[in-house]
Amino acid sequence: MKKMENFESNCSSLNNQEAAIKKLRSGGLLEELPEEMRDNEEVILAAVHENPWILKTIPNKFKNDRKVVLKAVEQDGQVLKYAPDKFKNDREIVLKAVQQNHWALNYASEALKNDEEVVQAAVQKNGLALNYASRELRNNKEIVMKAVRNSGWALNYASVYLKDDPEVVLEAIKDHGAVLYLASPKMRDNKEIVLKSVKNGGGALQFVSERLQDDEEVVMAALQDNPRSLKFASDRLQEKLNK
Repeated sequence: MKKMENFESNCSSLNNQEAAIKKLRSGGLLEELPEEMRDNEEVILAAVHENPWILKTIPNKFKNDRKVVLKAVEQDGQVLKYAPDKFKNDREIVLKAVQQNHWALNYASEALKNDEEVVQAAVQKNGLALNYASRELRNNKEIVMKAVRNSGWALNYASVYLKDDPEVVLEAIKDHGAVLYLASPKMRDNKEIVLKSVKNGGGALQFVSERLQDDEEVVMAALQDNPRSLKFASDRLQEKLNK
């Protein structure tokens, strides 16, 4: 008799779990479920699948459940923010998070912000995630090249050394000539780089060295892209070309 009661109880519990998960999948809220179901791991997993942001408010018991955190970051990497520190230092979880949302790198542990594979995964999704990489990796040419290839504006977060690297700067200005603004003074005085830059955005002429603002070849290249960029040329060339 007791075995039959236990069997019926287990069946009832299973049916309730299935009903709870079904309700969540049809738009129901976790807080609408019976307390027993809100303490059920399978139900919580279903809930974070539907709304990963509940990781912020679920009981600590589930915040400390690796399966729950992994499921949450697979849906939206940014919820890593609400995970316990131990999971911010969990390489698999952080990789999943940054692969889903590059900004999750902001919430990774310092150790994983210095992990090449983790940072590469983030910057390949969005180069601007380089902002959250360690100082060491912002000076890693391979990683910075991948970042600026994705977004030239990531040059802003590269090390001073790499902002002075012609290969890195040439890759970055492919995005837009104005990215030259973020390069070193030496690169803004490099005619080859400046020509490529103004051809990809005449307005970039405002960021080049005074020497090259007085270079007719550079100024003409800028004008071909944007005639209004003449105002950034030297006084001598403005006077000559306005005649």
